[in-house]
Formats: sequence, C-alpha cells, structure tokens
Amino acid sequence: MQWYGIKRWGHVKGQFDTLYYRKNCQSILVPIVKQVIDFTRNGNIIEAVIGSPSCGVNMTCSSEHWGGEVADEFGIQDNIKDIKLIEGQCVFIEELKTALGVHQIEIPFIAIDEDNPASSTKEILNYLRGEI
Repeated sequence: MQWYGIKRWGHVKGQFDTLYYRKNCQSILVPIVKQVIDFTRNGNIIEAVIGSPSCGVNMTCSSEHWGGEVADEFGIQDNIKDIKLIEGQCVFIEELKTALGVHQIEIPFIAIDEDNPASSTKEILNYLRGEI
C-alpha cells in the first residue's frame, strides 16, 4: 500500500528484491518490531503472523522477465506466460523475520490461501487450538 496503493499492477518478488525496497521495509517495520519486543518482554505471546497474498509467507510470484512496460509492443504476453507461483516468501516477510530474529523473537507465520480462505481459516483455528 505504501508504494502503489490498492490499484497497482501485479508484481513479482524480483521487482521488490532491491536494496531500496528492502531498506524501506526495514524502516516501516521499526515501530512494529518495537511493539513486538515490548509485548514479548512483558510476558505476552504472539501466536502467529498471518500473511496475505501480497505478503507471501509460503508462496510468492516469480519471473525472469516480468517488469518494464505493460503493453503488447513490449512483449507483455510473453512476460505474463513467464510468471510462476513458487515456494518462498516475499521480500517484506523476509525482512520482518530478519528484524525479529535480531531480537531472538520467533513467531510462526501462517499463510492465507486466497483461492480457499475457508481452508486457511480452519488451519489458523487448528493452529491456535494447538492441533497442528
């Protein structure tokens, strides 16, 4: 949201895997990590971080060619065909885990399956009940 707002085009991890974007993630995570540190130092337990499709926890989009102009004359159709959903985390989640790790804080991360949110809800509830 901070970068493009809700009407942005789809992006792949490679477009965000830059020093500048990582630095921006680190910057916006500072108050969040401080809050997590305060919670944990005061005996609170954070059960999980729930990831959305744009904050990939288990899966993220990847492409060797995606980027640049979005038009037929720039080969957009070929670029679209190259996009793949791969196992891995988005840059933001990587930076969040790194920032928490600096303070020896480990929190489970659970993904929401955009294609099957009911299944994700069930998984989250099972996790919170200690069933997984």
